[in-house]
Amino acid sequence: TDAVDLEAGDEGPVATQSVFAASFTTKSRVSKGTPVITVKPNSAAVEAAPAAGSVEALEVTFGVLATGTKVTGRTPRESTGRPELTEAAIVVSGGRGVNGTENFAIIEALADSLGAA
Repeated sequence: TDAVDLEAGDEGPVATQSVFAASFTTKSRVSKGTPVITVKPNSAAVEAAPAAGSVEALEVTFGVLATGTKVTGRTPRESTGRPELTEAAIVVSGGRGVNGTENFAIIEALADSLGAA
């Protein structure tokens, strides 16, 4: 998850990941099964297209290995009105120390006062 780079390896794709608040970089690959790799948001710079796109007809066929992953359900993420963690300039978090969800309003008020909303 959260790959920042991807390259072809002799035994399959090799993903590069930033870990521990980007203090370290690791490289990993799937050694068994079908690789499913997610890319970290904003890990690639946006580049302008040199020209307008064109539509090309494409025929797609799936082999036996395409059945290795099955989507069993989809649950849309509920909007909280707050920015995504990966997009936030300021991150305020809370946990067990607030003694329950009823006290989480204190954390939200702190985030609002810091301009995190």
